[in-house]
Amino acid sequence: MWRGRALSKEGKEVIIKAVLQSIPSYIMSIYLLPNLVIDDIEKMINVFWWGGRSNNWGIKWIAWEHVACPKELGGIGFRNFKAFNIAMVDKQGWSFFV
Repeated sequence: MWRGRALSKEGKEVIIKAVLQSIPSYIMSIYLLPNLVIDDIEKMINVFWWGGRSNNWGIKWIAWEHVACPKELGGIGFRNFKAFNIAMVDKQGWSFFV
């Protein structure tokens, strides 16, 4: 599996936001995923971001909660998957009432 070793932090940020965060979007818009699945997705993105390998998880310099904050609040702007999943399912449920 390609781990993005040759990418800068900016390149990894683009890949995470454009590809890795969009892959589970369809499923998250239909189903409320268990917290274990959401945690696994966030862990995979975290390992890719910090450049860890399967046997070396890398050093995490910032807590994931801070990384997942909007840029206006000092974070990197990665998606909070738990909140996103709830919002997408709520949006789907709201369409039944309108």
